[in-house]
Amino acid sequence: MNDLPQTTSADFKLILAIVTRARADIEFMAKVDPIDFGLDMEYTHHIIPLDLQQLLDADGGNFAHDVCGIFNHFNRDTRQMDDFFLPRFSKPEPPKLYISVVKMGRLADGHQGGHGVVRHAMDAAIYHGFGSHQKALCATKPGRRSVGFVHDEGVDEITCKQCQHKIEMYGWQLKQ
Repeated sequence: MNDLPQTTSADFKLILAIVTRARADIEFMAKVDPIDFGLDMEYTHHIIPLDLQQLLDADGGNFAHDVCGIFNHFNRDTRQMDDFFLPRFSKPEPPKLYISVVKMGRLADGHQGGHGVVRHAMDAAIYHGFGSHQKALCATKPGRRSVGFVHDEGVDEITCKQCQHKIEMYGWQLKQ
C-alpha cells in the first residue's frame, strides 16, 4: 500500500537525478539499491520538504552530507528521521501567524479598572473569536471568571515583553 502523498513528476525527476548523482559521486552509494534509496528520498521529501533542485546542484560536501544523512538516518519502520537529522537543503517552515489580543477581565463594572491594557500575541490558528480562553504566546491565559481574550481589529501593537520576545525568537508574523 502506498501511503505517500502524490509526488509531482518534476519532483520525481529531480529525485531520480539525485539518486543517479549519489551513485556516481559517492562510492558506497553505488552498492545501494537505487529503488530503495529513491523511496527513502521520496518519503524524506514528504516529511521534511526538500529543495530538490538546490540539493542536486549542491557542491560535493553539502550534497554528500544530505544524501548520506538521509541514507543513515531515515528509519523505514517509523518513516521518520532518527537522531534529529535535518538535511541542509530542507525548506524552511512557513512562519506562524499571530494576532493581537487583550484580556477582557470580568467586565463586572463595564471597564477593566483603569490599570492599562497589555496587548498579547496569540497564534492566529487557535484564536476562536471573542472570549477565547487559549494561551497567548507568553503562556498567560485569562482567569477562570474572565470573559477571555478578544482581538481588537485594527490594533496590531503587542505590548507584552514576553510575547514580543517569542515573536522575535521564532519569526512569527502578524496575520494581515
